[in-house]
Amino acid sequence: MGDNEKVDIIGAKAVGLKTCLYDKDKKYKQHQAGLYINNFMELIDFKVHYGL
Repeated sequence: MGDNEKVDIIGAKAVGLKTCLYDKDKKYKQHQAGLYINNFMELIDFKVHYGL
């Protein structure tokens, strides 16, 4: 999980980790993250929906 795609997401994805981009300012229109959230409350929805 991270808020910077280049620093947090791309490296994690390169080594096979699941990724979640936290983008409270909605500045990433396109991203490579597995999950994308704007509010930490969304994590609850992902946990319920995906069984994470």
